[in-house]
Amino acid sequence: MDVDSRVVAHISDLHLGGIAGSRSRFEALVAYLRECVTGIDAVVVTGDISDHGDAEDYRVMIETLDLGVPVVAVPGN
Repeated sequence: MDVDSRVVAHISDLHLGGIAGSRSRFEALVAYLRECVTGIDAVVVTGDISDHGDAEDYRVMIETLDLGVPVVAVPGN
C-alpha cells in the first residue's frame, strides 16, 4: 500500500509586538524552517500571532514566513 505523506510545520503563539524578543525568536524559528524547507509541505500558524492585533505584526508574520509553501494562519485562542 502506497502512503502519500505530507509534512506540516505547526507553530503557535508568536506574540509578535508584545513579549520582548518575540520577533527575533520568530525570525530564528523561520531560519530553522528554511533549513528544512525541502521536507515541509505547509506551515500552520495558530494562537496569538500578535499581542495587540497591530496590522504591522501580521505583515511581519506574512513577509517572514515566505518559505515557498502554503501558510495557513488561524489567529486567536
